[in-house]
Amino acid sequence: MGDASLLDWMFKAFATLCMAIIGYFTKAVVDDVREIKKENADCRLNHANLRTHISENYATKSDLNSTRLETNDSLKRLHDRIDQLPKDIIQLLRKEQ
Repeated sequence: MGDASLLDWMFKAFATLCMAIIGYFTKAVVDDVREIKKENADCRLNHANLRTHISENYATKSDLNSTRLETNDSLKRLHDRIDQLPKDIIQLLRKEQ
C-alpha cells in the first residue's frame, strides 16, 4: 500500500509541476500578445499621423499636373525664343551694315 500512495503522490506532484510550467508559458504568451496589441495600437496611431503629414505636406496629383503643364509651357516658350535667336542675330548684323 505504501508504494501505491508514493506513486499517487509522485503523479500528483508531476501533474502539479506540469500545470505550473504550462501556466508560466501561458502567462508569457498572454503578456506577449498584450504587448503586440499595444504596439499595434501605436502603429495605427503612427500610420494615422503619417497619413495626416502626407496630406498636409505633399503635392496632390492635380498640383503636379498643373505644375507639369506650366513647365511645359515655359519650355515651349524658351525653345521658341532659342529658335528665334539666330534670326534676331542675323537681323542685327544686317542693320549694322
